[in-house]
Amino acid sequence: MFSLLHVGLLISITLSFIPEEHYGQLSSFTRDWFVGAQAEFFWVIAPIAALALVSGEKDK
Repeated sequence: MFSLLHVGLLISITLSFIPEEHYGQLSSFTRDWFVGAQAEFFWVIAPIAALALVSGEKDK
């Protein structure tokens, strides 16, 4: 699970360096999930949240 979240973060960061005029060449799925402020926020927060949830379960 962490691997998928980190790969998503890496893809989001990589795509943030592409100029906006090239976004039209990306599929709508890629644009929706990896490009934009909301997508970047999700991919930054998701690995941290998953780590907090998993580590919280082991403490019980």
